[in-house]
Amino acid sequence: MTFASIAISIYLNFLLGIDVVYTHLFYIPIILAGAWYHRKAVYIALLLGATHIMLNYLVDGTFTYDAFLRAAIFLIIAYIIGAIAEKKDSLYDALKLSDEKIRQVHGSLEQRVNERTAELGHTNETLRSEISERERAEKALRESEEKFRVLAESSPAIIMLYQGDRLIYANRTAETATG
Repeated sequence: MTFASIAISIYLNFLLGIDVVYTHLFYIPIILAGAWYHRKAVYIALLLGATHIMLNYLVDGTFTYDAFLRAAIFLIIAYIIGAIAEKKDSLYDALKLSDEKIRQVHGSLEQRVNERTAELGHTNETLRSEISERERAEKALRESEEKFRVLAESSPAIIMLYQGDRLIYANRTAETATG
């Protein structure tokens, strides 16, 4: 691209005598070099700027202020485009790194959620089993208490239950006998 621009500039400057329009073609390789090679595009701009100054000298026979100014603009453009491209690439790399970290954290969190869900499922199943066992025990206790009450109430013997020094149950026969 650079050599094509130089060839076109030689053709336009020497054969056609146009010295301004062709320099606009120099911006294309400078901008592309800045995007691809970052600040190294300054070397392309330096080559094209020197080419422009030399072609201008060969045509006019003197070094002109405009040629040096345009060459300086080439260098400035190359440096700015290169710096922007460098910053863009560093931000892109940081974004990729950040994205990878987010994926790792997401995977870790998903694994932890799955482990915790399995753990909670196991705990839930254990609790259901304990609740079911407790309900069976309570039902058996109620049935046993009902059987005892029926037996104690219908028994002709005196039945009295103490808890420590305190009387907690006495059947009808015990109430009738003790008054």
